[in-house]
Amino acid sequence: MGEFRGVIDLGSNSVRLVIYRVDDHGFPWEVEDVKRSLRLIDHLQGDGTFAPEAVELVRAAVRDFLGRAELFGLGPESLVGVATQVFREARDGPDALAALSRETGISFRLLAGAEEAFLGACGATAFLPFSRGVVVDVGGGSTEITAFRDGNFRGISVPWG
Repeated sequence: MGEFRGVIDLGSNSVRLVIYRVDDHGFPWEVEDVKRSLRLIDHLQGDGTFAPEAVELVRAAVRDFLGRAELFGLGPESLVGVATQVFREARDGPDALAALSRETGISFRLLAGAEEAFLGACGATAFLPFSRGVVVDVGGGSTEITAFRDGNFRGISVPWG
């Protein structure tokens, strides 16, 4: 039957929960994909910190995601949480993530730009028959550009979304 795994992605434009069922051969099948358009990038204040309503929007979305994950038998410890550009840009981004981790039990990790580019390219090319190419991922607060060849990836993230 397989087991379930989940990822929560906190991005500049949207936050997203994806749940996969991993089959007996290790292949992931997407069974749930929920996205909320929060436009967190628009909630950065002049001093570079998140406006209070931004933090509450994220909390509410993550609480909803936890409820959905529970339907698949996943608790906070079974979810992977990642955050991208807007949390790198916000002066209080790392602190906001730490507080969210404490409140929810989900371990959120702030991805470096090159890591975000690598993971995006891996996801985009994992099951395609290409041995080389370029992946461009335009998001709400950043754009990742990754070149790959024969399993080697080299990517950058620029703060243009």
